[in-house]
Order: sequence, then C-alpha cells, then structure tokens
Amino acid sequence: MPNKYAGICYRCGLKVAPGAGVFEKVSQVQARKWHGRPLPKWLTQHHECAQQYRGTSVHYIFSPATPISKGGPA
Repeated sequence: MPNKYAGICYRCGLKVAPGAGVFEKVSQVQARKWHGRPLPKWLTQHHECAQQYRGTSVHYIFSPATPISKGGPA
C-alpha cells in the first residue's frame, strides 16, 4: 500500500517522500530485530527497495554496509 506520509526507508536509510514507497505495520518478527531500540508502529520503504530486498532481512540499522553505503535504492 502506498505511503501517505514521508518516512525513512528501513532498507536503505534514505528519506521516502509521500507516495514514493510502501508502508507496513511492524510484525512480531521485525519487533524482535530492534533489540530494545525505540520501536515505530509502521515501517516505510522505497518501491525499489521493496522489490530488490524482498524476502531478505536487509535493514540499514543492522546491515550498515548494505545498502546505505551504496547510496540507497539502486
């Protein structure tokens, strides 16, 4: 579902403009990955990141070498 509000892409760490990505509610599996960090209710990602990293656990906080060091979505 397209995002209505701006946010930060949880895949690459770059800003996502309204309508330029998708959002999802944080699941129990995702919540465990935050390890005590402040937990948002919703995660936002670019359309490109959603397609490129589908089925992976790439997250810019936990995998800083990929993809944020490469400049964001390809």
